[in-house]
Amino acid sequence: MSRFILFIFLLSTQLLSLAQTPAMDSLKKAVAEHPQKDTIRVNRLNQLGFEARKSTSQVSYDAYMEALDLARKMHYRNGEGIALLGLGFYYRFIGETKLGLDYTLQAVPVFRELKDTLSEISCYYNLTVSYSRTANFDLAMKYGMEGVRLAELTHDPKWLVLSNYQMGNLYMNIKEDEKGEMAFRNSFQQAEMTKDIDGMAHAYGGIAWVYERKKMWDSAIYFYTKQLELSKKMNDPRGVLQNELDIVSIQGQAKQYDKVFARIYYLMDKFEEYGQVGYLPGAYSTLAEAHLNTGHPDSTIYYANKAVTATKRSGRVTGFGFLMRTIAQAYANQNNFEKAFEYQQRYTNYMDSLNLSDALKRVGALQYSFELDKKESQISLLKKNEELTARQNRQQKILLAGTLIGLIVVLVFIVILWRNNKEKHRAYLRLEQQQEQLKQTQTQLIQSEKMASLGELTAGIAHEIQNPLNFVNNFSEVNRELLTEMKDEIEKKNYSEVADLANDVIANEEKINYHGKRADAIVKSMLQHSRNNSGQKEPADINALVDECLRLSFHGMRAKDKSFNVKMQTSLLPDLPKAGIVEQDIGRVLLNLFTNAFYSMAKKKKENPDDYEPLISIKTEKQGSNIVISVRDNGKGIPGSVIEKIFQPFFTTKPTGEGTGLGLSMSFDIIQKGHGGQLLVDSKEGQYAEFKIILPQ
Repeated sequence: MSRFILFIFLLSTQLLSLAQTPAMDSLKKAVAEHPQKDTIRVNRLNQLGFEARKSTSQVSYDAYMEALDLARKMHYRNGEGIALLGLGFYYRFIGETKLGLDYTLQAVPVFRELKDTLSEISCYYNLTVSYSRTANFDLAMKYGMEGVRLAELTHDPKWLVLSNYQMGNLYMNIKEDEKGEMAFRNSFQQAEMTKDIDGMAHAYGGIAWVYERKKMWDSAIYFYTKQLELSKKMNDPRGVLQNELDIVSIQGQAKQYDKVFARIYYLMDKFEEYGQVGYLPGAYSTLAEAHLNTGHPDSTIYYANKAVTATKRSGRVTGFGFLMRTIAQAYANQNNFEKAFEYQQRYTNYMDSLNLSDALKRVGALQYSFELDKKESQISLLKKNEELTARQNRQQKILLAGTLIGLIVVLVFIVILWRNNKEKHRAYLRLEQQQEQLKQTQTQLIQSEKMASLGELTAGIAHEIQNPLNFVNNFSEVNRELLTEMKDEIEKKNYSEVADLANDVIANEEKINYHGKRADAIVKSMLQHSRNNSGQKEPADINALVDECLRLSFHGMRAKDKSFNVKMQTSLLPDLPKAGIVEQDIGRVLLNLFTNAFYSMAKKKKENPDDYEPLISIKTEKQGSNIVISVRDNGKGIPGSVIEKIFQPFFTTKPTGEGTGLGLSMSFDIIQKGHGGQLLVDSKEGQYAEFKIILPQ
């Protein structure tokens, strides 16, 4: 029920449906295609676990467990931390709170060691939610406040929204309702400013909880309904089920039992179907209370006991007293006063212990905040005492050494400070100059790489443009001869022959025009590769761009090595939809990949002149909402020891003088940062190398 804790999503830009998604299919395929036990497989497994965590529980669990085992064997700390945190969220989502706590606590020191602040905040967030579920509000307050501190330090808008929301939950749990409402409304304002729909949905749920506590049922239902609308808008089926359960719970408290019975069984079936045992205690409890107040004591006892079992299974400790009282009332309605007294006694004992426990926890949580203020006050007091002591010591020295010595000491101190500040200022200016020079050098290197790439294409451009120019010259020569004949026929007044000759001239002119435009297009393409682009994305024919870049790269390679030849296999998907891209930038990426492939195969051919035939395969396809371009060659491949470094600036496997190491780095930035896509690599040394460009349509 919402009064205990609201369901929270991990920081995520994509909300998943309960059905298997195309993205999950793609990740499963990527994992299957990379059986090597390396960091690439660990990363793909973690991505699969995240994608599947809200749709296919077993898939998510299996992926995270394999990633954790492999990462620990490889001492790959980042992969280990992500797998641990993923398991922490996974177990919390399915209601296994204690296991979720265990895995999340293991993840904290890993991210702290890696200085990964956002992931550390995510850990604190999960710990805050989990400790709240188990009524350990002192620990929840500790981790919640640490999460807020780091969120404010990083100025991350998503975590600022969620941290404020979670502090609202904590204040509500320790009966500080006014602070809770203020935190929820602050969370909503921040989410609204950044248009964070997920954050707004959570804030609506928190505000609804405030009105539920005030027994203002209509207002509570209003805000839960607003949350439900946003959950539907985000295509979040789990959130929809949670919001519907919250509304049903309010209807039960408002004694609208017909509405409770009309919806509650459907919700319980869905929770069972998807393994969401964390929601079942609230559902069973609401149903038991509805049966109690409609005169069905047998059903009341049945569902109240199921609520007890589900509560224990989920790791929660709150709600037992309410259930004991409900069962006692049901037995009393059956005139079974012995059982009624037994459960009433359990209720009384439990509430006594719970009230004491709640009081202690509330004091502990508030004391944690108080201790922080106290420590800050102590630090301030110590500083004042130190300043006072230092002042007294200086006065004693002045009295003992005399006014003159004191003035000299002060003067020397001032001179030292002045010299230090001046030197720091000079160092700061030198650092600024070095940074500016570094930026200029980086810009020059990137432009040099672009011009080097253009230089490699010059021979290919020359070869491509020669054909249309030859056609223009040949047809121009033919037209000159035809016009001479036409002149002779005009003098002879043989007009039928003149008309035939004119038709031939017109036909040739059309061919001249066609090949002239073709040459013009080639020149424009070359100029496009050489100049800086505006960054404006426009719909482009991916197949045509791939074909053009492949031909230019091949002719450029042939210009450098006349003996080089290669078999080309193309599988370009017909009717491939156009994609919104910066055509010049994607062309540079393709040229770089093709050039690298030809270089690798040429090297291998020289080492194996008789037993090796170069082969390059290019494929375009559509996967879900993405367009995928695959470039695979059977060249020398990429050594496994360096495959993780190939996208780093200035890293290259080519000999000195043959490569700067900027090509793949620039390509990676163009695809990922410029187009929101992915550039993936798969290779086996000595056998093949395959690059995949994944572009959103």
